[in-house]
Amino acid sequence: MRFITWNVDGLDKEGLFERTLELIPILADFDVIFLQEVTDEVEEIIKSNMFDFYHYSGKSIREYFVMMLFRKTIVASEPVVNYKPFGNSQMGRGVLFSGVTTKCGQEILFMTTHLESMKEYGQARIEQLHHCFDFMNKTNADKVIFGGDLNARDAEIKSLPAPTLEKFKDAWERCGKDPNKKFTWDLLKNDNKSFGGGFKPRCSDSLTVRNL
Repeated sequence: MRFITWNVDGLDKEGLFERTLELIPILADFDVIFLQEVTDEVEEIIKSNMFDFYHYSGKSIREYFVMMLFRKTIVASEPVVNYKPFGNSQMGRGVLFSGVTTKCGQEILFMTTHLESMKEYGQARIEQLHHCFDFMNKTNADKVIFGGDLNARDAEIKSLPAPTLEKFKDAWERCGKDPNKKFTWDLLKNDNKSFGGGFKPRCSDSLTVRNL
């Protein structure tokens, strides 16, 4: 089973149709897909081109939202997916989740989110991060895969209780910490965005697992 999480940057309308079409064959190589900053236009393109998947969206506002896709051949039956908005979000953020039984009999909780953006919303982001991990700690699911655009700084991750950090492992770290694969959005390599003053951010989307 292959997983991917991707912020599709649907709010940037420049080349959005072409960018999304280019994304389709990349996503189609994976079995479980988490998407953030999806817009209606992006969702329609995905649904129109990815027939082999179940598609689910979680919306607090109309402008953008998160999605979760499951390849039909890997699940025992069509998943039941739920969405819970964050009570403290000023950006329409929430968490999309589903307990899935795979064809081989594994029971896995899948969760994706897009936590509050920007440095000044750090406290709200920390509260959202703790909410997600509290939920995972309370679930009966033995296996968990949680991914998305967390926007979380290292210090914010370290605010989680030590026992939680022990139970949940970052997938990039589990796979050997290859420095060439650390950043999922790197403006030192990509020219699809530009910021004033020569600022070139490097960000890592998160994929966290338990008992996998």
